[in-house]
Amino acid sequence: MSLKIMNSLQRSFVRPKRKANCNTETFLDSGYFREKRAASLPTPAQIRALNKKNGKNGGVVSFDWPPPVKIEALGLFVTYGTRVTVTEGQTQVWIREKLRGRVDVPEVFGWARDQGQTFLYMSLVDGDPLSERWPCMTTQERLTVCVELRSAVSAWRNSRQGEGTCYIGSIHKQPLTDIFFTMREQVMGPFQGVDAVKQFQDALGIDVANPEPVVFTHNDLVACNTLVKRNSPNLAAIID
Repeated sequence: MSLKIMNSLQRSFVRPKRKANCNTETFLDSGYFREKRAASLPTPAQIRALNKKNGKNGGVVSFDWPPPVKIEALGLFVTYGTRVTVTEGQTQVWIREKLRGRVDVPEVFGWARDQGQTFLYMSLVDGDPLSERWPCMTTQERLTVCVELRSAVSAWRNSRQGEGTCYIGSIHKQPLTDIFFTMREQVMGPFQGVDAVKQFQDALGIDVANPEPVVFTHNDLVACNTLVKRNSPNLAAIID
């Protein structure tokens, strides 16, 4: 991170509990501000500038799906683009509050919308993608990470909806954000009510006999979204 940006962020420090408007939400009681890493989060313009400066291909960066930005000096990880959604940040906040100690996810510091892109600011996790570590792991190490993954999956799948409530969608009864659904607006939902499952099946044109109860789940649990602690086979965090 450039000295100019660091200096602008680390000026006068005032921390109310939370700050929000229609385009941004900042959790000023998060670790980023409690530890006084900086007076504010980097702006979208600053993040784009860092990516362009540090990027390959002559500084050309994809608008829809740019590489994330890591700022180690601030313990900050920023993922952004047109395909990033606020819903992802809201889901991480919910998991961290409801499943703390059972499912590890990065702490969310805030988000912002700017020029058609969404920016999610979160803690930088000290870990490696499982996709990179798996080939070098021993059988016992692989079993260790699989057991921990199974425990995490069980924790979120046991987070059932309230009595008398049934919906299929994203967190807080929002539409589904998986790419397979966003390509067809009519199947994004949310589908609500006692017949939510039937609504969902009808929208997709499928008929599943004796469907299982609706549960909370991860729609992209793959090795690259699973972080393993360095020098250890233990889970560091689950992302995306």
